[in-house]
Amino acid sequence: MSSRLLFSSLACGLLLAAGPALAQLGGKAGPPPSDDRVEDLLKELDLNYEIDKDGDFKLINAFDSGRSHVVFVLSATNELGNLEIREVFSVGYIADGEMPRDVAIRLLKANSEVKLGAWGFTTVGDGEAAVFRAQIAAECDKDTMLTALQAVSET
Repeated sequence: MSSRLLFSSLACGLLLAAGPALAQLGGKAGPPPSDDRVEDLLKELDLNYEIDKDGDFKLINAFDSGRSHVVFVLSATNELGNLEIREVFSVGYIADGEMPRDVAIRLLKANSEVKLGAWGFTTVGDGEAAVFRAQIAAECDKDTMLTALQAVSET
């Protein structure tokens, strides 16, 4: 399987696994709503995006080198005390099985060099993926959102 196809399959699988099921008794589950706050910021920034079936935002950052990278902004947020936190993430590496030790060490060392976000790992099928995640205030301004999107896609 090509790395691009594997990446697309992984990204779809991650989003399917991450989305909460919204079901009503006796009725069909509808798609989770997207967060209007994110949509408003992305429109204000004039960025192209798609809203997936989980209500999350998918953006593609195209670099001058011809490379591009997919970044997701989750609609669902988490709370920690009085903070409402949103996650911006992207898959950076996919291992067929367990994450190779040298890759894991390299990414752990890279964490000390980044200013926003961190590398983490998640299980995907029989393999593991390295995911770069930045957590920002859910109620942020457009500059903060743009900074997070750039940090995640460039890292």
